[in-house]
Amino acid sequence: MLSAIRLEKGDLAAEINELNAQLYSLARRNADGKPVEFMWGGGSPDPTAEERTGWQNSEVLMGPTVGPSRDDAITIGGTRYPMQQHGLLRDLDWIPDTDDTGDDYAIFAAHYDAGTPVPSRKNPNVHSIFPFSFAATKKYALRSGELSMKLQITNTSREPMPYAAGWHPAFRTSGRDLQETIDAGTGPWTLLNTRRKTAANGCIKFPGSNSALYKGVDRTVEISSDFGNTMVWAPEGQKQVCIEPVTALSSSEHDGELSERPGYILLEAGRAVTYRAEIDPQLAQV
Repeated sequence: MLSAIRLEKGDLAAEINELNAQLYSLARRNADGKPVEFMWGGGSPDPTAEERTGWQNSEVLMGPTVGPSRDDAITIGGTRYPMQQHGLLRDLDWIPDTDDTGDDYAIFAAHYDAGTPVPSRKNPNVHSIFPFSFAATKKYALRSGELSMKLQITNTSREPMPYAAGWHPAFRTSGRDLQETIDAGTGPWTLLNTRRKTAANGCIKFPGSNSALYKGVDRTVEISSDFGNTMVWAPEGQKQVCIEPVTALSSSEHDGELSERPGYILLEAGRAVTYRAEIDPQLAQV
C-alpha cells in the first residue's frame, strides 16, 4: 500500500502510515491463515466509511500535555501559550529513520524549536506553542507475539522543561457492547457502561494502573506500560475503544503553572526520558 511501512514477525503484522506516522493496522493470522485486524483504522491512508465518520486517528502521541487545557492554553513562567488537546507532539512532522529499520521494527523522529506555532492536524486554524525545544523518537517493534512502542523525549533547551506524555491507541470492537469488557485494575466494566461513563465524564481515569485488558467476543487486547497511569475513552456510536497509557491524568480544571499540574515532570536540560508500552493482541480459542 502506498505511504505505508509494513512490519512482520511470525503470525503478527503491523502497518504504519508514513504521512502521519500512525500505527493503523495490527493483525494476527487465525488458524485458517487469515489476518484478523485489531486496530481502528481512522489514521490509515484509506480509512473505511465507518472510520471516516468516527475518530479520524488510529493512535496519537500526547505531550507536552495530556488531555485538554483550560481555554486551550497553558501557563509557563506567568506567560500564557496556546495549547490544543493532548499537546503538539501529535501534530509534529514525524520522519522515518531510513538508516535504522528492519523487517520487524521502524523508528520515527521529530523535533520542535521553542516558540514555533504548530497547526493542529484536526483544525489547521488553531495552533499550539511551547517555550521549550525538544527532540523525540518513537519506535514500533514486533517482539514475541506483541507490538512494542518506545517513546523517547530529549530536552534540547537550556532550562528544565515541564511535561507530561502519553499514547492514545484505538482498537476495533464488535459492537456487542453488553458482551465485551474493559478492566484497568478495578474490575471489569461492560463496554456499554464504559461508553456511558465516557459520554458523561470524558475519558475514564485509572491512577496508578500500568495495564488494561479489553475482552471482546472473539479477541482480547492487553496493554502494559511504564507510563504510570491509564485512561480509557470509548465514544458512543463508534466500534472502537482507546486504552491510553499516560504519565499524568487529564486535568483540564487546572489553570496554574504547567509544572504544578498533578503528575507533571520537570525534565532537566540536555536530559532524555524513555517510556514504553506493549500491545498483546490475542484471538479467542475456538
